[in-house]
Amino acid sequence: MDIHTITLYQVIAKVLGLPLNKVEIILPHVGGAFGGKLDAFQHEFVCALLAMKTGRPVKMVYDRVEEFCAGRTRHPAIIDLKVGVKNDGRLTAIQGKVILDTGAYASHGPGVTFLASAFLGGLYRCPNVKIEGYCVYTNNPIAGAFRGYGNPQATFARELIMDRIANELGLDPLEFRLKNFERAGDMHTYGFPITSCAIEECVKKGAQAIGWDRRKNLKKAEGIKRRGVGVACMVHQSSAYNFHSVVSSAAITCNENGTVNLLVGAADLGTGIKTALAQIVAEELGLRFEDINVTPTNTTITPMDEGSYGSRSTFVIGNAVIAAARDLKLKLLRRAAEIMKVNADNLECKEGAVFVKENPEKRISIAEVIHHCMFTFPAIVPIGVGSYQPSGQPPPYGAVFAEVEVDTETGLVKVSRVVSVQDVGKAINPSIVEGQIEGAIAQGLGYALTEELVIGKEGRPLNPTFLDYKLFTSTDMPDVQVILVESMDPIGPFGAKGVGEASLIPVAPAVANAIYDAIGVQIKELPITPERVLRALGKL
Repeated sequence: MDIHTITLYQVIAKVLGLPLNKVEIILPHVGGAFGGKLDAFQHEFVCALLAMKTGRPVKMVYDRVEEFCAGRTRHPAIIDLKVGVKNDGRLTAIQGKVILDTGAYASHGPGVTFLASAFLGGLYRCPNVKIEGYCVYTNNPIAGAFRGYGNPQATFARELIMDRIANELGLDPLEFRLKNFERAGDMHTYGFPITSCAIEECVKKGAQAIGWDRRKNLKKAEGIKRRGVGVACMVHQSSAYNFHSVVSSAAITCNENGTVNLLVGAADLGTGIKTALAQIVAEELGLRFEDINVTPTNTTITPMDEGSYGSRSTFVIGNAVIAAARDLKLKLLRRAAEIMKVNADNLECKEGAVFVKENPEKRISIAEVIHHCMFTFPAIVPIGVGSYQPSGQPPPYGAVFAEVEVDTETGLVKVSRVVSVQDVGKAINPSIVEGQIEGAIAQGLGYALTEELVIGKEGRPLNPTFLDYKLFTSTDMPDVQVILVESMDPIGPFGAKGVGEASLIPVAPAVANAIYDAIGVQIKELPITPERVLRALGKL
């Protein structure tokens, strides 16, 4: 049984030898995941088995050290990359090798290797691409799914070499990228058609916001402290399309007062997905947002869903919810047509009522229609159901610009400003989208500058606490500006694409390229610590 194509309760049922109707998972609010909850973990089976044996509730909690040792890490990567380019800046060939350390068990290693390899050769038009990917077992901690799923490692390597090529050709890094970007209508190296692409708009808006033209006036070559501005760009995915089925389902039931209940198997891991899905229902049915109740996820009640991962939730589940809402809407309009003695094709739902399109004054409330469905012969159950399996995946694009100050005596890097411009297709809820991007910037800055898991000879972490493993905090954050670009993808719900992972991906290479701009030396290893800066400058 392939764990990537089945849900947790199916895995638990198989391991414990139980039929599916004897396994119930009730999903509480569980907080952030960032890929860390995508595996089936030992404690889930242990707790279930102990509960069966004792007939008592069982709770198991890892302390911080245990979490560092037994949890999942991002895959450490070694990437070799060679790029052929003409004197005018046109790419001719990309050849690369990706080697990922998956630790003692495979977990998501094969999938992460595939995605890292696919995106290493992505984003830019190039007639010749050859990428090899290797997933290697070691005695190190297990690496698993982590926000970006191999793309952060690949984009770091690719965006650094793009800056280096531009520098050696004497081209502006933006001019060089703009000359080579893929466009809507192209086929991505990952294997999906590019249905929308606003990367050029992202770059141009970000350049204006950061003040790209003033790079030459930063006087980077003078004094101990040098300043620089860097950019990095990315393309990602909006689901796990091409990996497996990626199906989601939804159901909508009605209450006789005109409110509705949305049933989805989605896990809201702090992303606000259930808020966005409720907005979609309200828009489709012509109801108020407060008329939508999202039922808590429970495997015995809510329809099947494969999980909140791969930036799939708004795209895949959102489309399933639209299908369910339209199914219910059709039933309500047919019953309203009988009541109003008109053709259902002439009716529309809006502001809590069903009305005749050509004569909006002729209307009936949705609550009356639902009541009529329930209590007037022939009664029907006013319920809408829908599912969605994508035929492609809208690729989110984005550009991150970073301004840094590098102390050449201490090696300390200070990020003073970050501008993130993301092609989100359509922002269903702009506040939630902006919050996702701001959080991604914080996480990306930690990945770039401070977060390093130090492994001892026996494969055990030497810094398994937040005292020694340095996260970016609110006091470390620079000035941040988020700009949303809406390209309105034709297959996304209302045009939406994924955003959860994508906005993290270009942060670290943008910081690295800003440091390169400041000191004239590339640092190719993360995190970029003061020691590595001084070593690059020849001072250690």
